[in-house]
Amino acid sequence: MYLRRNPDQTREEAFSTQDFISDLEAKYNADDYYFEQELMDLFRASVEHNQAWGAMLFLELRFYSCMPESYTKSVRNMVLAEEEAERNLAQANT
Repeated sequence: MYLRRNPDQTREEAFSTQDFISDLEAKYNADDYYFEQELMDLFRASVEHNQAWGAMLFLELRFYSCMPESYTKSVRNMVLAEEEAERNLAQANT
């Protein structure tokens, strides 16, 4: 698509430009996401694509489409901090 818009560039120049634009976008406009290992395991080549796999993938994609912000590292760190505070409070009360 980029090459069609910029036919004067070589393929290498276009890839270099796109890499630069992608790096800028990731650095200044993107969120860091965190995914649990169980979700990452769904995409391993050795995982059998059976009905259980399909259901898990559907659920994860559904959760992600409804609340993508819940997969950000900042939300994950907030949840971990809340869990740690609750553990500390429970230990203090015992």
